[in-house]
Amino acid sequence: MAKKKKSSKMTLDKLALMMGRGFAATDKRFDGVDRRLDSMDTRLLLVEKKLVEHDTKFDEITAKIAELTDTLDAFLKRLTAHEEEFETLKSEMKAVKKILKDKLHINIDLR
Repeated sequence: MAKKKKSSKMTLDKLALMMGRGFAATDKRFDGVDRRLDSMDTRLLLVEKKLVEHDTKFDEITAKIAELTDTLDAFLKRLTAHEEEFETLKSEMKAVKKILKDKLHINIDLR
């Protein structure tokens, strides 16, 4: 025996209720999406704040490195000048020792 399906008539009221339920479900899903987007906005603002802080620290470190570079350059210039002066004095002392040894027969070598 075959069962007969009852055909129910679609009325405008039934269609309106179905569409209303569909829109309500869609609205509920969008509420969840809105909450997730709000959460992402909050996290993104925190990340942006941290990036600004890191940029500031990076700028400070860069300035300190530049200052240290300048200090090191000045120190190396002074060291080079002292080395040149030392080499000149060493050469002059060698000449004085030679004169003392050759002319006055005085040997002042400490070695």
